Amino acid sequence: GRLDHFVYSASLGATLREQSGAFRHEAERLNQVLETMVEGVMVIGPDSRVVLENRALRGFLGVPTPLRGRSPIESVRHPEFEAAVTRVLTGRQPEAIEIALAHPGVSRPEAGAALQAFNVNLTPLAWEGRTGAVAVFHDITRVRELEALRRDFVANASHELRTPLAAIGGYVETLREVEMSEEDR
Repeated sequence: GRLDHFVYSASLGATLREQSGAFRHEAERLNQVLETMVEGVMVIGPDSRVVLENRALRGFLGVPTPLRGRSPIESVRHPEFEAAVTRVLTGRQPEAIEIALAHPGVSRPEAGAALQAFNVNLTPLAWEGRTGAVAVFHDITRVRELEALRRDFVANASHELRTPLAAIGGYVETLREVEMSEEDR
């Protein structure tokens, strides 16, 4: 009896250590994936507090220390982001928003100062019978800059073409309205 109990306890202990090691290895691998992602990731618990975030998000926000325990508005100083988090936590529906934030290190962006643009996808997350959320931040700053360049180019090109076209149009009108010989025309 005692020997069987000892063998069973040793076997159970070995199994638990093995499972614990497997769980730890899996958690380390998931953390490695999270930390090497280009997108910023934030996990928000049902209490509207940050539970987890990755290095990319801390870089986007210019925050060197973890955000764990902070509220969404303390972490990402944008009212639309906080409102979207609240809607996802209460409505349990995914949502996508676009927000603009000052570059890290710029405490008060002046008029015309460059902003970072983010597309943020928020998804509800089942959390022990309650709802949390995952927010994924895609940096679309370069896309917005290229769109602005394209708009400026089209506006400049159309402006530059308008002047010579107006002059040519004026000449054509003159040729149509003024009486002159076919040779002169």
